[in-house]
Amino acid sequence: MEDENISQKSLFNLDRTITFNHDFKKEDYLRVASSVDSATNLNKNGDVKFQINQTSNPLNLGAAFFYYKIKLSGFVVEKDVTLENNFFPRMFENMRLQLGSCEIENINNCGEFSSMLNFVMLDKTTSDVYGESIGWIPDKNTNEILDENESFKIRKELYNNEEKLKANKVYKSSGRFPLNILFGFLESFNRVVYLLPINIILNRKLNDEDIFYGIKDSKAKIEFELLELWIPELSINPRSEVKLLDRLNKDKPISVNFLNRNGTTIDLTIGNTNLSWKATLTNSRPRYIFIAFKDLNISIEKNNSLFIQREKKEGITSLRVQINSSYYPINKIEIDKTNQMEAYLNYVKMCLEFHKECPQLNIRDFKNLYSLFCFDVSAQDEKLSVNGCDITIHVTKTSDFKAKAYCLVLEEKHCQIMIKGGKMFSIEML
Repeated sequence: MEDENISQKSLFNLDRTITFNHDFKKEDYLRVASSVDSATNLNKNGDVKFQINQTSNPLNLGAAFFYYKIKLSGFVVEKDVTLENNFFPRMFENMRLQLGSCEIENINNCGEFSSMLNFVMLDKTTSDVYGESIGWIPDKNTNEILDENESFKIRKELYNNEEKLKANKVYKSSGRFPLNILFGFLESFNRVVYLLPINIILNRKLNDEDIFYGIKDSKAKIEFELLELWIPELSINPRSEVKLLDRLNKDKPISVNFLNRNGTTIDLTIGNTNLSWKATLTNSRPRYIFIAFKDLNISIEKNNSLFIQREKKEGITSLRVQINSSYYPINKIEIDKTNQMEAYLNYVKMCLEFHKECPQLNIRDFKNLYSLFCFDVSAQDEKLSVNGCDITIHVTKTSDFKAKAYCLVLEEKHCQIMIKGGKMFSIEML
């Protein structure tokens, strides 16, 4: 007998038809301002808190984003400068997600790890079409003649609003930053939450020199005029409400599996050519590992958003990951000016794990602009995490190469949303 799923799609199944969803009446945005006690930290170092304790309607938390209005000032007459790619998360030292009384994820180096995830999880079409609205405008070349750098020109037009900058001119812009790529829980949990206390804390840092790119001696400055957390709020139809409340009244926990973001950094210094970097020890099972390097010297004259593998004649020569006694891959990945194929194909394969479309980076951009080294470590002994996973990154480099190294581990996490009295009240990590 022919498979039913196939027959349902057959041209000869004359009774097949599409179905329409009428689960909710409408969708609005719940707009959450920062808490009164943290609002003054928008434009200085400190925590900015967003808190939701109770709403009458279910929330689609996985589709939440930050909406912002910014102003740029301090430009020099006719000198070019604008914001770098993915500037928004780089304005924060740390982002934390808490549900109920449980801290779900705690992410440092938000800009670098967000960029790693974007390059893997966003396909080229999505990046090209949708990227400008979320501040994702990667550079297409390393040209230091700014007027010939197409991505720089796009960002300048978007953020500065004029072809030429003027002294003492204030430029205003707006945008949004989706949370479901940076936070693994929000990527995986594509269901509503109801009456579950939500806290998102951003640790603001003042780092104008790190997020602007342009002419030397610029005094460019960025400030928030508005920063709000927007979450889709659903007014549901009676039938959906009955179904939702029936599930909540069972007092049965809701299981959630997600890929937690576990990041760490280290400085690679001059002299040492072989490094075994103890990146992390985790009780969770690692699945994917991303490694990238950035210039240690921050300057407004440099494009600080790039991931490098070489600096002139110096650079990374090989990489390999070790988890306990197992190596990924068995033979280390060799890297030089002419040998990029294995590292690049690993990047392409990683992209295909998250989407089936064309990756953003071609091999030239991977080599020259955004070298993101990807390791699929999902093939493991089933008893791997019983006594913990000791993750070591083995790096070889030329003696004079120095950089800041970033390692992001996507590790399997399991939790339960606890239910009592018809509402979600806390989360327990398993």
